[in-house]
Amino acid sequence: MDLGQRTQAAYDLLPEVRSRPTRPTWRHRLATGLLGLLSLLLVAGAVSGVWYQRWWTSEMGFRAATAQAPVSTVQEARWTEAADAARMAGAGVGAAPVVLSYHDIDDGSSASKYVVSARTFARQMEMLDQAGYHTLSQDQLVGYLRGSYVPAPRSAVITFDDGTRGLYTHADKVLERHGFQGVSFLISGVVGTKAPYYLTWAQVDWMQKSGRWSFGGHTHDTHAQQTNASGRTVHSALTSPIRTPSGELETFAQFTARIERDQRLAFGDFAEHGLPRPSLFAWPFSEVQPEGPNTRYANAVHKLLNEQYAATLVNSASPLPADRGRSTQLPVQRLEVMDTTTADELFTQLAQMQALPLTTARPAASDTWMQPWSSRPVPMNGADGLRPAGPPAGSLPVDWRPQQTSTWTGYRVSATLTGLGEGRVGLRARVGSHDQVTVSATRNSVRVERIDRLTVDPEPRGRDHDVTTGKKLRVSIEVRPDVTVVTFGGHRKVLEVVPGNDATGGPGLYFFAEEGGHAWPQVRDMQVTSLP
Repeated sequence: MDLGQRTQAAYDLLPEVRSRPTRPTWRHRLATGLLGLLSLLLVAGAVSGVWYQRWWTSEMGFRAATAQAPVSTVQEARWTEAADAARMAGAGVGAAPVVLSYHDIDDGSSASKYVVSARTFARQMEMLDQAGYHTLSQDQLVGYLRGSYVPAPRSAVITFDDGTRGLYTHADKVLERHGFQGVSFLISGVVGTKAPYYLTWAQVDWMQKSGRWSFGGHTHDTHAQQTNASGRTVHSALTSPIRTPSGELETFAQFTARIERDQRLAFGDFAEHGLPRPSLFAWPFSEVQPEGPNTRYANAVHKLLNEQYAATLVNSASPLPADRGRSTQLPVQRLEVMDTTTADELFTQLAQMQALPLTTARPAASDTWMQPWSSRPVPMNGADGLRPAGPPAGSLPVDWRPQQTSTWTGYRVSATLTGLGEGRVGLRARVGSHDQVTVSATRNSVRVERIDRLTVDPEPRGRDHDVTTGKKLRVSIEVRPDVTVVTFGGHRKVLEVVPGNDATGGPGLYFFAEEGGHAWPQVRDMQVTSLP
């Protein structure tokens, strides 16, 4: 019997097989359902995988690992020697933190000097680590400024403006390698826009949770500069009125309403995305006080920001270390770091900002003398007493080592003023503070002045004393936390520090001689001593 015959015989024995279709069992139905569900899940997984991959690429991305920069033996010895010296110096020397300012970090493809390559950044951070620097978070800097936190002898705050994606992609792993902190100042209204330029909120959240990053304010959407009719940049939209849609300049009321709204939105963005309220604010473009008729507007912004933040920050060509006395009313100054800044150059710049111990000193012409406000070095001649090296050119104040003496108080500076027939010459103290003091003399009078740096165009406040000085006059200024005492020609004048103002800042000199005059007056036997 062949196969066909055997099959037919089976059907003859079971006729119901032919008469009724086969019904699936519950096991078959369950298997079919599970296979369908699995197919659906596979399709959904593939779709969500594609979506997540796109989201992750757009919102997060990889953090690039930058190789540790090679360091020469000479550099390493120089940096580590500085670290050893700082440890041996003890508390109080170099304790005021220095603040660094960056903008963006990239792979080296940008031609802008404001965008530091990851390789350059890694080398700079390696220098900070080997030179013994500790970094501070936003809260730690605020704690120092408020007197509740004592930083290590060598402390730095590494800040970044604008909140660019290069911080997550290139800077983070470098900071992680050295155990460093970073503070990013966000323009909160542009986070997640202009991809891939700005950070996303997902990246901000990840950075915050890493413990390496804290975030400060940099406006919501007022980070812009205005241009005039010729296209030339004029002023920051934060400190000056802008034009309304009708073409008119904002009134003062419109301006203040716009700035207050901007700050409300910025704080709201931080709260909405689970970030702590920012306690530091970086001024856009470092424009604090524009020249011209807009000082009333800028002063209103100062008042508002001082009420809302523990401190504000601004870049400076020759910045002073952060000082708790003046930070309540004047911005904390930052050293702007460029792609062209080598690690050795940054090391030297930071060394110039480390506080000097308050001991007996005799300032010399070879020391660092700076012109205030412009921060330009002033060459000095020390052949027959201290005086400017160039020809007479009107009024010239100079500061002695201002970056290293900005936190000084409790000292006496004295000197003999000579050549009084050539013009006016004087001694200065508390330079860089809210309330600077100058005592200057001519042949027939002595003037004691106080200059308030909180005003836009500081005007001296003081009076002349009729004193016959002759050809020379010995003067001294004692600086204490609550009082400054000026002594000259048998006179003694006590100047009380205005409550809320600081009494910190080192010594300086003042010279005046008519342009084209015979010579500058001189300062001889200048001495600085600490007070008991």
